[in-house]
Amino acid sequence: MISLMRDETPPESAERASASWAAVGSPADRARGACFGFYGLRVRSDLALPGPAGAGLVADVCFVWPNGRTGRPFKPCKRNWIYRSLEFPRGGIELYRSRGWYCVRSVGVGDFFVSPGASLVRCYPAPAVPEPVMSTVLLGPVSALVLELRGLPCLHASCVQIGDAAV
Repeated sequence: MISLMRDETPPESAERASASWAAVGSPADRARGACFGFYGLRVRSDLALPGPAGAGLVADVCFVWPNGRTGRPFKPCKRNWIYRSLEFPRGGIELYRSRGWYCVRSVGVGDFFVSPGASLVRCYPAPAVPEPVMSTVLLGPVSALVLELRGLPCLHASCVQIGDAAV
């Protein structure tokens, strides 16, 4: 069950969440609420994302831009901080958790709040961040967290060659 902040209405699905928190802040001529498929997820987003787009698909997760209509689920701070990449403070990723919500902060790009159940991602971009940068963060660390919370571990793998073997 998804637990929500008291100022929200409970979505019964990501599809309903998309209607409840209509993404705003995008150019009016953009196709609103397109559904994209990647990593085995169907994602509804106003931001164009790589992957096949399909009309009428029921989304697994919605990426929305609340634009001040709904406050942030919590304030990321030292008290709820759980991870910081080595690149901080020049850039990099921070992860916070409070009341079942997660916040992926991409320093200089924006904050991305993932709901309990991982069916909703609220996106709060920093001013003037280009769409390709937003797309990269959504497809990288944000989608990795969504998949992990939905029970699909995301592993980063590297190997080196030592003699005739890869380790």
